[in-house]
Amino acid sequence: MNLQQEIEFKGVKQFFQWWFSELEFLIPTVIKKVFFRPQVQLNFELKDQQLTVTQVAQQSTAAVVKQFPLTDAGQQGFERWISKLRADNVVHCVFKLNPGQAVEKTVILPAAAKDNFKQLIGYELARITPFNPQQIYYDAKILTLPDDLQVKVYLVVVPRKVVDQVMGYLKAWQIPVKQVYYTDDSEVTEVIALQCNLLPEKREVPRVNNWQTYSRLGLSALVVLLLATILFFPMLSQQYFLKKVKEDVNADQKSIRKLNYEQSLLKTQIADANLLIAKKKAMPDVLAVLTELTARLDNQTYLVGFVYKESALSIEGYSAAASSLIATLESSTMLKDVHFSSSVKQNKRTGLERFKIKMTVLST
Repeated sequence: MNLQQEIEFKGVKQFFQWWFSELEFLIPTVIKKVFFRPQVQLNFELKDQQLTVTQVAQQSTAAVVKQFPLTDAGQQGFERWISKLRADNVVHCVFKLNPGQAVEKTVILPAAAKDNFKQLIGYELARITPFNPQQIYYDAKILTLPDDLQVKVYLVVVPRKVVDQVMGYLKAWQIPVKQVYYTDDSEVTEVIALQCNLLPEKREVPRVNNWQTYSRLGLSALVVLLLATILFFPMLSQQYFLKKVKEDVNADQKSIRKLNYEQSLLKTQIADANLLIAKKKAMPDVLAVLTELTARLDNQTYLVGFVYKESALSIEGYSAAASSLIATLESSTMLKDVHFSSSVKQNKRTGLERFKIKMTVLST
């Protein structure tokens, strides 16, 4: 396994490109214009005192060519045109040198030099080119595969004064070029040539007025904020009202439990009261008991004590024949369990017998 080999993600990239293209119709148009603006590449060339601009869309092979003379009127027309283009697109600027302005060369290096081939070429520039290293800008690209015995390198060299003159025009026109390349279709294809950049890293790229970019960023942030508000505010409101409803439900449940307890207590009290009332209604009243005793006892018997509590009745008195009272009282349908609670004693003065009798009064 070669751990030094570069890993390519072309398949993954193509998959995500396909996936996004299939789901693109779900994205609102406003969001597309703000966050998914199309990519546009502009290829610039200087020919015959004219700035030639070739507009190549990333997803289209059709090219649009514009020409602007190197005059004040031409600069104004270019600024109007590119402002409209930047309003709806992300623009990438590349400058192409004219044929004859640079030199292309193929260099063969040993395979061991593939990791630092640019540094090695920098040392050999004076030998393999007719220029002094301080007079040129250069770049190189490996053409052969890494496992070859030799490394074939594409080298392109351009005098510094050529690039400096070009950058002077571009800076005056406020064109933010990030790449300068060259090809005359003799050594390599334009695809390989575009992988080389003759613009030195230390050179400052012309800056453009970014107020439109800043305004779009601000608008984008505002749109994101509004979307977040639209999405999350109902959720927060729903959570707040849900919490309030839960609190109200808990309070109502407490009230219901308290009410149920009071209702249960009241039912118990009512049941006890009804039971007592039923018992009282079921037991004969005092007047009915006295009436029954009066009907059963003869004229030779009189009472000196009468206690009636719930269903228990106790009487005390004197009678000429106390022993016959038990049978007399048991004959009543209202009384049962008739018995003497103490022994019968005779009063020597009156000759009557003193008695104490207990019994149970039956309910009606």
